[in-house]
Amino acid sequence: MERLRSTRAARRRHSTKIINEVCDLLASNDFDLAGLRSILQRLEKSTDELVKANEALHAEMTDDKMLADFDSVLEYEDRAAGSVGLL
Repeated sequence: MERLRSTRAARRRHSTKIINEVCDLLASNDFDLAGLRSILQRLEKSTDELVKANEALHAEMTDDKMLADFDSVLEYEDRAAGSVGLL
C-alpha cells in the first residue's frame, strides 16, 4: 500500500506543477494556441494517471479510509477541472 501512496503523491505533485504552469502562463499573457494545446494535453494525461492511481489505492483501502480520503481526491479533481476550464 505504501508504494501506491507514493505513486499517488508523485502524480499529485506532477498535476500541481502543471496547474501552476497554467496559472503562470495565463497571468503572463504571453502564450499561443500551440502552447495552450500542449499544456492542456499534459494536464489531461496527468489527471488521467492520477485517477488511475486513486483507483488503485482505493482498491486496497477499507471503506472508511476511502471515504476519509475522498475529500482530498475531489479537491485535486476540482483544481484540475478548473484549470482545464481556463484553457
